[in-house]
Amino acid sequence: MTKTITINMSAEDFSYLYDTSMNWNSVDWQVQDGRFDPMPDYRKFVRAYWFNSYSSLLLARSFVAAEGFEYSVHFDEAEDSGWVLLTDFGGKL
Repeated sequence: MTKTITINMSAEDFSYLYDTSMNWNSVDWQVQDGRFDPMPDYRKFVRAYWFNSYSSLLLARSFVAAEGFEYSVHFDEAEDSGWVLLTDFGGKL
């Protein structure tokens, strides 16, 4: 059974959750096919956020969804137990 909890977060709080981030759709990720599980749509999102902590990923994913942004979560095979959250939240820097 899934429980609903309420956490108040700001964009500044979000910035403390991820380990690193970068523009996503400006990099030729296709040359690294097989790196992400499941394989992402390389053109759909503009930002990537990496997380080593699954609990931080859950909070970030919930925040992005609450802000009205789509997202996609993938395991990054190149990192030690790292996840990447793809979204348009944060825009292109």
